[in-house]
Amino acid sequence: MKTTVILIRHGHSGANLPEHSELIRGRTFLPDADLTDMGRQQIDYLIGYLRSKQYDWSSAAIYSSPIKRAALTSRRLCTNLDILPQNLVEIPELTEIGQGIWNEKPRTEVYSPKNMQVIRRFAPLFRPPGNYPSNLDSIYADDSVINQEFYSNGGESIADVSVRSNSYLRSVLDRQSHNIVLLVTHLWPLKTLLSYGGRFGSVDETSIAIKELQDGKPVGDIKRRYLLGLELAMSARRFKIPHAGCYMLEWDHKRKDLELDLTPAYIPTTHYTY
Repeated sequence: MKTTVILIRHGHSGANLPEHSELIRGRTFLPDADLTDMGRQQIDYLIGYLRSKQYDWSSAAIYSSPIKRAALTSRRLCTNLDILPQNLVEIPELTEIGQGIWNEKPRTEVYSPKNMQVIRRFAPLFRPPGNYPSNLDSIYADDSVINQEFYSNGGESIADVSVRSNSYLRSVLDRQSHNIVLLVTHLWPLKTLLSYGGRFGSVDETSIAIKELQDGKPVGDIKRRYLLGLELAMSARRFKIPHAGCYMLEWDHKRKDLELDLTPAYIPTTHYTY
């Protein structure tokens, strides 16, 4: 038995307008932003493509981020693909990356030459965790370097996003409830889902290694943990995922294996920004 997994980025929204392009944008950036006219058109084009696949959409389920731009995308898909309303579920594990105190700050401030020098020198991608600098720019908390990636006070690392999004998808697939699963989410969850898909079978084990804490510090398989971070950091950034674009995957329940094609199945013809 196989399950078709369709990964979808939400349509273009007010949070993606050019005037915001130089700001750090996480899940708390304009969470109530509506879809733009272009975003709605993108979704309609995507619906046309998905209808052409002639799937039995009555057996499909949609799992969506609850943030408005994703929720509106998933509801439009649900209505126009004739997916049963009760099979649309909004899930916090699919929200965008949390940027903490970096949210809405200018990129030039967060990624200043001084801060980038600190990141390159101290990021635990390149050295074991534990020796954190105490003289970081005020934008960083002293303990902001942890779990393979720099993240701001109150924010998430790329590995954190990978753990929650990949673990949730695996739990959905293990239930074997639907032949078609659509995930409607955001840029960074999609990047990590695509980056980690080839090693999907070890998500559960890795999530334990990353998330287990003792006295406020991560414990577990240190080598495994920051190797995962290195792989994610190097591979996730290469993906350029358009709004309302989608990737098609196949999950083989017998082999517990994900057949992953890193070429987008569909890209809208309308202009988009990343």
